[in-house]
Amino acid sequence: MELSSQGISVHPIDFLEDVAITLISVYAFATPIGAILTTHVLLERRDLVVWVLTCITLAAINLGATV
Repeated sequence: MELSSQGISVHPIDFLEDVAITLISVYAFATPIGAILTTHVLLERRDLVVWVLTCITLAAINLGATV
């Protein structure tokens, strides 16, 4: 793969290696942290703002699916 405007040449194997490392890093570190935080926030029944935003989001998705 060559980026002619920059004059940079990237080998496809190096590109695929970078993509694989990025995906593994995201799934190994960011996804579990996000899942834990989301679960904690959504299971707090006293947090009214989160529940209101959740209801609004679900209503918008339902409205969009029916239109």
